[in-house]
Amino acid sequence: TIRLTADLKSACDEIGRRIGSISNSGDYLRLWLRAERQARHLLESGREEGHRGFGGGIVRSVFRRAPAGTVIFLSNGMPIRWGEFYATGSATPLRVLCNRGANGIDGIVSTAAGVAAALKRPVVLVIGDIALIHDLNGLAALRQYQLPLKIVLLNNDGGGIFSFLPIAAHHAVCDSLVAMPHGRDFGHAAAFWGIGHQRQDSVAAFDSAFSASLMAEGPEILEVKSTRDGDLAASWEINRLLADKFTGVF
Repeated sequence: TIRLTADLKSACDEIGRRIGSISNSGDYLRLWLRAERQARHLLESGREEGHRGFGGGIVRSVFRRAPAGTVIFLSNGMPIRWGEFYATGSATPLRVLCNRGANGIDGIVSTAAGVAAALKRPVVLVIGDIALIHDLNGLAALRQYQLPLKIVLLNNDGGGIFSFLPIAAHHAVCDSLVAMPHGRDFGHAAAFWGIGHQRQDSVAAFDSAFSASLMAEGPEILEVKSTRDGDLAASWEINRLLADKFTGVF
């Protein structure tokens, strides 16, 4: 609602001057810390378990369970947004990378494979089903070079990000031309390239499978099945609960 045209330093200096009296008192900081604690408690309460395989819960689990030194590569689309929304900070040192290819999702597997080859350390790629389809041939490098790459596949059978946009109201057009559900079995792709594959349908099941996979050598695809409608409903439910909790706090 406000467009500000200014050089960066002048803008920041002026904003700092105007809010200084609020932030210096400590009350503003305490409100944010309180909101942060409440948000963490809500996210850890398992509210999304009613929506099995919720992408936000899976991404949060990756960040929570990845051991120190792990590189987490977030694909574009919903994975990087789930990370921003639901991955809480921790004392565990992690490195987070991303890459925006053509149309955002091209070449993601190949880029993550290159990271694993260059760094020679465990890499966890979180990717959606459409992005994986766009770079299936990137799986060839994983088998050939036995790269330490674990692929967490969030499969909601289509471009889930579009469920959050106005086009989603036009179901027939959205499904056929935008979301593009495919109905493919990624176990076949893993078998074709000789890569391990397993499938879960809940955050709880993923937790144990992910921890075990990190202990095993070689590449593997950990597929988590969900639905676009379920991911959308879980996201809106969490947002509503957070909004209700913070009404009046600020």
